Amino acid sequence: KKIGNSAFEGCSKLSNFIFHVNLSEIGDKAFSRCSELKVIDFQSCNNLTVIGKSAFLGCSSLSQITLSNGLNRIGFGAFKDCSALLSQLTLPESLTEIGERAFWGCSKLPTINFEQCSNLKNIGRAAFEGCRELEKFDLKNCSGLTNIDYKNFMCFGYITDLTLPSD
Repeated sequence: KKIGNSAFEGCSKLSNFIFHVNLSEIGDKAFSRCSELKVIDFQSCNNLTVIGKSAFLGCSSLSQITLSNGLNRIGFGAFKDCSALLSQLTLPESLTEIGERAFWGCSKLPTINFEQCSNLKNIGRAAFEGCRELEKFDLKNCSGLTNIDYKNFMCFGYITDLTLPSD
């Protein structure tokens, strides 16, 4: 099951959405600019493998995201400008790619947990640019990481702790 491209784009009054357990993909801009959407919980969506480009772009009230194990790719700008994101984000073991500008402008995002990310291979350009609250970035368990693209760390004016994988 897939939520198609732009399916709910601009539904500015949409504040809650329950995702079906058999969901496998969220299309490009599917929930883009749903400015009242507050929480996204994919925990029971173990078939979800892809969150498309700009899927949740500009969801300015979004404060919490729970990702499912099984997720492989977070697309270009998927959570760009989700400026109210206040809770820790835990990335699943299955994740292999974080797309360019995926979390760009999530200015209040305090922590990203990479502890289970042994399969993560690529962090796209500027994926975390504008995440001003991130002070710690610990990638030591990301043993499969082969690429950290341009502009991922230069935006952290307050980063105090950066740990890269040993290999």
